[in-house]
Amino acid sequence: MQDLFTTHLVQEFPPVKPLVFVVDSDHTVAAGCAKLLTWYGFKASAYLPFEALDAAHSAAPDLLITDAVMPGISGLDLATRMQDICPACKVVLVAFPGMMDHIVSTTREAGRVGFECLTRPVVCGELVYLAQRMLEPRIPRELN
Repeated sequence: MQDLFTTHLVQEFPPVKPLVFVVDSDHTVAAGCAKLLTWYGFKASAYLPFEALDAAHSAAPDLLITDAVMPGISGLDLATRMQDICPACKVVLVAFPGMMDHIVSTTREAGRVGFECLTRPVVCGELVYLAQRMLEPRIPRELN
């Protein structure tokens, strides 16, 4: 049985929604993906690449979803810089199938963790599933 104080706290402070930055050089694409994620309970915002880096200084995202190829900065460089600002930020790089081997080897060589890849064209259900999977709490499994 919960006491009055605990019940009041639960009512006053709802669970914090995971903060997701969706980045693409085409703001319309980023905005569409951010809206989709918002429908599924994330606090998602769309950004152009350098806007996302600026925003990360005031609000650290839990997840960055970014296009791998953008003018001015690659998604991989953006993700690396984002993790320098927010070390706990996880990353989804969206790329064409032929780029996956390069992305995986580059992130491994750099010792980066928390990176996943999603191939184009993006299927909405896969994007939502991957975001949910990456941000779910990690519960230690009991050893038998």
